[in-house]
Amino acid sequence: MAAQPPRPVGERSMGSPREAARAPARSPAWAPTQARTPGAAVVGQRESPESGLQEHYSNLCMEKSQKINPFILRILQEVDKEIKKGLAAGITLNIAGNNRLVPVERVTGEDFWILSRILKNCLYINGLDVGYNLLGDVGAYYAAKLVQKQLNLIYLNLMFNDIGPEGGELIAKVLHKNQTLKYLRMTGNKIENKGGMSFAAMLQINSSLEKLDLGDCDLGMQSVIAFATVLTRNQAIKAINLNRPILYGEQAYSDLIQMGRLKPDNTDVEPFVVDGRVYLAEVSNGLKKHYYWTSTSGESYDHSSNAGFALVPVGQQP
Repeated sequence: MAAQPPRPVGERSMGSPREAARAPARSPAWAPTQARTPGAAVVGQRESPESGLQEHYSNLCMEKSQKINPFILRILQEVDKEIKKGLAAGITLNIAGNNRLVPVERVTGEDFWILSRILKNCLYINGLDVGYNLLGDVGAYYAAKLVQKQLNLIYLNLMFNDIGPEGGELIAKVLHKNQTLKYLRMTGNKIENKGGMSFAAMLQINSSLEKLDLGDCDLGMQSVIAFATVLTRNQAIKAINLNRPILYGEQAYSDLIQMGRLKPDNTDVEPFVVDGRVYLAEVSNGLKKHYYWTSTSGESYDHSSNAGFALVPVGQQP
């Protein structure tokens, strides 16, 4: 007699084919069941205000084995209260890491991964401030995904989040097709020349962004020139900040001093080279060296040592 295959636990044997046909169908005991997590949104549906952001965040953290950030949880609790009051439109979510009024645990890239999954379906949130946190390039990736999916987001603040050139490039590329974001702050993220060129290229295509802040981002000369060029054609931008670029002017000083065009005694800087790059060190010339005291040796009075802002008197040759 041929051996019978093992039956799943809980399945009973039918006496005959006729009995088997009459017997009601039964699910095997090992069949998986779909458990619905309380507060979680059903796949394919938009997150509704009634579902509770706080509960949704907690459940999603447990599902993904991610540590709950108490700062995020506290902010989402406040938003839930506003929603219950009927104020579920045009909300700007403020999760900035420099908030000194409440205990803050700075948001990491992994924290933002969970947060972005919740916010992408919250159409009543149109602003997000996560400045002064620790998103990095990982968080920049999920910020780009959020901008792509959250079609009501008009304000995004990512300033001082340790975002580098790669993260800046990701955000700039997603704005090629975005038509809703109006104001983006990237201040203090060292996206450098590579990231700056990506944003300049974006402004050739994007026609909806109105304010862009790239201050203190270590932009290079090439990207600054690219911005100057593209802004002659982009009519949507109303305000742009490109302050504190890295223009490497240290080389409009080292060459002039070496050629003799500038005399070392008549400048307040001295060039030096580290790893092939020229830097300028501040020296005492022109900083009122002998303003409050007199030298015990050498000349006690010299124009270059006491001139302040005017190193050389007007009308005299250096």
